[in-house]
Amino acid sequence: MALLAALLLSLSGGGLKFERQLLDTISYTSTGNVYGAEDLIIVALDDITFDLISEELDGLTWPFPRAVHAQLLKNLVAAGVKQVFFDVVFDIPSRFGEEDDLALAELMPQLPIYLAAEQSGQAITPPLEILTSSGGTAVNAALPVDMDGIIRWTPGARILPRSFGEGVSYLLGKPLPVISASSLPAAAEMLTQSPSTAPGLLRYLGPAGTIRRISYYELYSTELARPYFKELRGKTILIGSTPSVSITPEQAADTFLSPLGLMPGVEIHANHALALRSKKLPEPLQGWPIPALLLIWSVIQSWGSRQWPDPLKGFAFISVSLLVWIALVVVALQFAIIVPILLPVTVCFFLYIASLAVHYLTERDERLITRAQLFHYLPAKVAEYVLKNPTRLAMGGDRSEATLLFADVAGFTTLSEECPPEDVLSLLQEHLQAMTEVIFQNQGTLDKYLGDGIMAFWGAPEPQENHADLALKAAVDMLTKVEQQNVERRRRGAPELVLRIGLHSGEAIVGNIGSDLFIDYTAIGDTVNTAARLEGVNKVFDTRLIVSDDCLERLKSPRQFRTYPLGRVAVKGKSDAVGISTVVDPKEEEKYRVLQSALKSFDSGNLESGKRDLIELLTKDPSFVPARFHLDQIAKSGALLGDENGRTYWQLDAK
Repeated sequence: MALLAALLLSLSGGGLKFERQLLDTISYTSTGNVYGAEDLIIVALDDITFDLISEELDGLTWPFPRAVHAQLLKNLVAAGVKQVFFDVVFDIPSRFGEEDDLALAELMPQLPIYLAAEQSGQAITPPLEILTSSGGTAVNAALPVDMDGIIRWTPGARILPRSFGEGVSYLLGKPLPVISASSLPAAAEMLTQSPSTAPGLLRYLGPAGTIRRISYYELYSTELARPYFKELRGKTILIGSTPSVSITPEQAADTFLSPLGLMPGVEIHANHALALRSKKLPEPLQGWPIPALLLIWSVIQSWGSRQWPDPLKGFAFISVSLLVWIALVVVALQFAIIVPILLPVTVCFFLYIASLAVHYLTERDERLITRAQLFHYLPAKVAEYVLKNPTRLAMGGDRSEATLLFADVAGFTTLSEECPPEDVLSLLQEHLQAMTEVIFQNQGTLDKYLGDGIMAFWGAPEPQENHADLALKAAVDMLTKVEQQNVERRRRGAPELVLRIGLHSGEAIVGNIGSDLFIDYTAIGDTVNTAARLEGVNKVFDTRLIVSDDCLERLKSPRQFRTYPLGRVAVKGKSDAVGISTVVDPKEEEKYRVLQSALKSFDSGNLESGKRDLIELLTKDPSFVPARFHLDQIAKSGALLGDENGRTYWQLDAK
């Protein structure tokens, strides 16, 4: 059963993807670079280029006139470069007329120039005939994408299995599938004059930005280009987009996944060219050695699990076994051979788990049965605590000093109405899973899911002196995680999520609360209600995180967080005001310092000084909602409202 489980897991969709991730990790951590990039330079269509050339062309945006590219080529010819690859598809006539195309075509005979062709399925869109007939050479700018969306193989390579069926065939010694190749030669093959006679794993020199870049604009401008002539002489030049977060989605589209993260397409071509120089790229081992090797390995592992059933000795055996296999993988890569990783590892793992299960079942007792039942209706952390303190199972609760967190997805109702229920469910499950992991990583107790919302708390069932620090750290991590997931959602065309969080600290009743028919381990009290209200206050200030002063006052390490005050508010249904703050990005700190100064002026009764600060803020940034909020409240009330201590606050009408 253990061997079957290992086989099913390693050949599942997730297993096949994980196999590739393991290969990437080992490949880039166990071996050094096998080549350099001294004679290859990327000419980057970067932010500076788009901005400056747009200025020179009176606001014209991409695509640039062909005459602009012609001017760049003139400078490259003057510098004595070896050859040029344009990772730009010139497949339609210039919008500036035929003379513009001729300006670029006239440069084609000056040196070897390779022009990207666009491939869609089996069809290829070549460059303009006027360019190829003048001396430009069409090359395939598409590189094969693996099953997980990553470009890691060269065209024509035999790749790791992509399905359960291919995996079974591979383990039986049958040939691996060949990844598609175009009828046109790949750009890298032409640049290196090395037709891919030994295709395989595309080894990258490093993450994006590793290969030398020079801004397109610097080489377009003759005056700026001259200092580079000596460096450019005899070099291979690749011209393409190197997008960043500040440019348009159309330009950012020329970025692809590599094993080392997002990378511009032009830099992937550069890495492909460098990889071809190594002559022999790593390829998967195949044929009869595969079933023979795995059969021998399985026999050894089965023998070891029976020989050492004790958990500690079994763990020692599996640890040594895994080290031996990883060493074999590393050595094989040195000889350009890729051997399976996940299946041998899972064989070890499942055999060890099976051995533990037998050991566990033979020594189980009533406590284990109680434990299994307990974990069905209590969070894991709570269950562990109750196991040590059985009296906590009784109905009722304890008064605890705690920090409450409420998180909610903005606009989720609208999203639910616009998207199919299956897509909404998948998106929600993905979100809740990630947020729960963050809460648990920061030692929090998940109370419950509230539809698309989450309630969690710190400080119970076990007291935590730093409960406020843990809660605030969790909130910041949750927002960071959502942004990271949004990057992936944008990539696959899924809706992005906006998370709002409220934090408040104080006393709460925490325990088993309910009836004889149903109980729920939860927290209740005014602290809980206030935290829930503060989550909604984010809508008023256009923030993502609201933290009460009561929470900030309980921080043990306040300096690790960049918090700035937003003011004091009395949420709907409450007359007592609470001070609120938010965590600020360093780029936004200056605005919040001015806001803080205005709030101090209000507290000291200096209305006009505070208003001047807020008006100045809005003059510089009309979208700064916190400043607009306070000015609107002043306009509505005509005066400052003060609490019993004379501090300014505002009464909110909405939740």
